[in-house]
Amino acid sequence: MTDKPKALQLAQGWFDLDLYDGAAGFGRQQWIEQIAKRAVIKTAMKENDIDLLGKLIPGLIKAPLANWAFKYGNTTPAIEDLDFATGPVVPLGFSDLDRLQGLRELIPPVGIDGIDEWRPKWGLKNEELLRQFGHLKVDLNVRDKDIITGFRRWLTFYRAAIRFPSPKKLYRKDINAEAADWHAVRMLPYFDLKAWAKWSRNRLTEPDQITLLYPDDPTGPTRDKLRKLPKKVARIITISNAMALSKAVSN
Repeated sequence: MTDKPKALQLAQGWFDLDLYDGAAGFGRQQWIEQIAKRAVIKTAMKENDIDLLGKLIPGLIKAPLANWAFKYGNTTPAIEDLDFATGPVVPLGFSDLDRLQGLRELIPPVGIDGIDEWRPKWGLKNEELLRQFGHLKVDLNVRDKDIITGFRRWLTFYRAAIRFPSPKKLYRKDINAEAADWHAVRMLPYFDLKAWAKWSRNRLTEPDQITLLYPDDPTGPTRDKLRKLPKKVARIITISNAMALSKAVSN
């Protein structure tokens, strides 16, 4: 672990708040890219994936606002023109069935397992079709209100079973005003400092972070601002939020 003075000195060697000025004029699509990019890094930090961090962090600290290709792809081109393929509710495509069949051959289900039981039982974390989606068979003979009641019950229990909580509301006011706040509180540079520290195995103390993030105002209310940032990062920097914003753009 690098000592405090050296960690601060190393960070000062690359960190530049001016590189984040462009975020002041970002539109929704640009915020989608920045959130998605950091959501991937956040997952790598959580899983202590130093190899992946080693691939992503150098580019992040060199050009923190560089474009990041990201598009929410819930609906495949084959079904995207169907009137009933709306938002998060879409029919399975044959490509989905092919992937599920491939999983069945890779990890044969036991007994009467449902498809979605594969995830918690077999620990499948990286297969997108199981990681992000649920699969249901709906009996159209049943009344609509009973179907809706059944769906709500399934959603509640399945989210709990796979520990995939319902995403929290991304913004509480106009998206442009909220995004302006993300920039004003220095959410992106704060996140990048934490990511760099994780990757480089350095420890930036609270005074170090204040020195880096608030060089013109190292005293006063800056400590309170800094202490609010972890919750904001946890709430905003998620792949679910990037998807939610991306869907809003496409609509």
